[in-house]
Amino acid sequence: RNVSMEHVELEIMLVEAENSMKGSQHNFNVAMVDSFLSAHVQNVWELGDEIRMRIISGIGSAFDLSINNPAGMVALVEAVEVYERAAETFDHKRKERGDSGKLRFTNMRAAALEQLYQDFELRGVEMFRGVHEHAADIADEDDAANTQFTAVLKAATELVTEIDIVKHQVSPCFAPHWHVEALWSSCVAHVCSNH
Repeated sequence: RNVSMEHVELEIMLVEAENSMKGSQHNFNVAMVDSFLSAHVQNVWELGDEIRMRIISGIGSAFDLSINNPAGMVALVEAVEVYERAAETFDHKRKERGDSGKLRFTNMRAAALEQLYQDFELRGVEMFRGVHEHAADIADEDDAANTQFTAVLKAATELVTEIDIVKHQVSPCFAPHWHVEALWSSCVAHVCSNH
């Protein structure tokens, strides 16, 4: 969270420097400004990519992290929100001033939501895989279709009942506008429809 805040401050500084240097009160050559800032921008945005990878790595185990270390999950979500608030605030300021700079903030939430969906989907797929394997192991040839149907129904029921865990343990770690319960439900529907 703190690293994200410091990184956002660096991004803000570079974006404001770009806007100031390219602003109407200065007669700086735009190409020279871009050239001057390019090394700094590259370093800061590479750092942003590294931070994003680490956040996404944590989000990739959101279900387990929310249950076993809710404070850690909250910190990851807050780190993502730092970027979102900064981007929204700066876009609003930019529109008010009529700026059109090239630099943009690191987009974290879209990548985090995508990873969260993949984590939820993987959880569902693994549950179906385990139930299918167990059903295949215990089924005899005469009752294979019935055993398979029962296994699929059992896996679907388990995924649906996990909404209680999502609602009471996972969702509270996220900001309400992440709509984690709806994301879980849509993922469960997707996984169940494919099996």
